[in-house]
Amino acid sequence: MSFALRKKEGNTATFEVVISAKEFADARTRAYNKKVSKISIPGFRKGKAPKSIIEKYYGEDIFFDDAINLVFPSIYEGAVKELELEPVDRPNAEVEDASSAEGVVLKVEVTCKPEVNLGKYKGIEIPEIDYTLTDDDIDAELQFMQQRNGRIISADDKVVAVDDIAVIDFKGYIDGKAFEGGSAENYQLEIGSGSFIPGFEEQIKGHKKGDDFDVSVTFPKDYNAAEYAGKPAVFKVSIKEVKQRELPALDDEFAKDVSEFDTLDELKKSIRTTKSKENERKQRSETEDSIIDAIIEDMEVDIPEVMVKEELVRIAQNMDNNMRQQGMSLEQYFQMADLTAEGFAEEFREKALNQVKANLAIEEIAGLENFTASEDEIDQQYQKSLKGQPQTKIDEIKAIIPAETIARNIRVTKVLDFLINSAIIKK
Repeated sequence: MSFALRKKEGNTATFEVVISAKEFADARTRAYNKKVSKISIPGFRKGKAPKSIIEKYYGEDIFFDDAINLVFPSIYEGAVKELELEPVDRPNAEVEDASSAEGVVLKVEVTCKPEVNLGKYKGIEIPEIDYTLTDDDIDAELQFMQQRNGRIISADDKVVAVDDIAVIDFKGYIDGKAFEGGSAENYQLEIGSGSFIPGFEEQIKGHKKGDDFDVSVTFPKDYNAAEYAGKPAVFKVSIKEVKQRELPALDDEFAKDVSEFDTLDELKKSIRTTKSKENERKQRSETEDSIIDAIIEDMEVDIPEVMVKEELVRIAQNMDNNMRQQGMSLEQYFQMADLTAEGFAEEFREKALNQVKANLAIEEIAGLENFTASEDEIDQQYQKSLKGQPQTKIDEIKAIIPAETIARNIRVTKVLDFLINSAIIKK
């Protein structure tokens, strides 16, 4: 068996595979053994006809295709390794010649990882990204906790204001006709939530229980129901009830009720620690993104379309996983957003393309700077994966997460650390 690169143009490599007559004969024998039980020949019991008889009866090439299919996976793997190719797509193989006497000649075409020409990647200048924690941030988190733990009480004697909850009946009309989905009874609308059509909540304020009135609004031009987008509408509204959230006092008792802490000061300290770590992660992530954006803007690379499509699939899978954790599928999201698969691909194409570029840039830098992952580093990551899972064994983790995945993550982290340490942060 031999391999020879015929040409490599852009991201496409074309190479020749020659399977010798002896190797092809062995492959045909394997194909015969696999298929003979299903073959009937007059004068022989089913599955008992010799290979030579079957070839005479059906033709010499009866096992050719099966033989080639049997050996192609290992042939292809050997060819890719010997020719030092990095495929990013499935190969397209064509039989150019096949005979018992001469063997087989295959022409294989495959899309390969593109060549990356990096520009500057050391000493990238970026503006400082600062997420300094303030007392206002702590107060905002406490107010959020206060709101979340507030008690809803009746307030029918007051006019509706921001943060109140108006229980309403409404029916919407466009051009004087009621429209589908435009009505509800006992709908609880929190004023200031921004959950309704722009302008609707503003016109609820100032009214009280028992009021009947009209609310005039215009649907946004980008409204997800295209038949209503940009159209004026009138809603007949009745206020059935007014409620408000009674907030607990921010004191030590509050801290005991909502956390494991005994005092409000301890709760504030915990919030500060948590928020500081969140800010550090956010600052790190956005700094990485700024540096990578600058690098890929300066790099030259011709991205194969198949790599963009694969990244779009990965984005969709991640979105689907996240949606399912919230009790919704990606298909339901598509319906709500009035989005098709084609529309999704168009909307997320640039994101996918940039992510492919970023991955290629990081891989290239890892190679240029000789960043590798040692066995000890990989083992340490596996051990970290076991924390909080006392019943899980290391072999179970390894069966789920391949070592190469761990190694790649380590290399990526080393590259990003290197890029941040070498960057010039402009304050």
